[in-house]
Amino acid sequence: MLAANYPEKALEWIALKRADLTDPDYRQDYLAYDQAYDWDPADPRLERLADSMAARFVQLHRHPAVADPEVAQLRQVVRYLGREEGAARRR
Repeated sequence: MLAANYPEKALEWIALKRADLTDPDYRQDYLAYDQAYDWDPADPRLERLADSMAARFVQLHRHPAVADPEVAQLRQVVRYLGREEGAARRR
């Protein structure tokens, strides 16, 4: 989906993702985020994961790609979809 909407940026984002995945802490968070889909909302692991992801987000703001307006727009879409999916799961 990303490559279809942003073909000129897709290769750059793939390279960034591959670089991120070489970091063991990032891989751990990435896998935990996927597993968290099935966790109970009261699961204490969610708070630890949220803290870790927030710290990583702060680090990402230091990367030049974060200043790209298309990346900012994409993040807004992802946040919106996450809220909608979360709302649908709670219904």
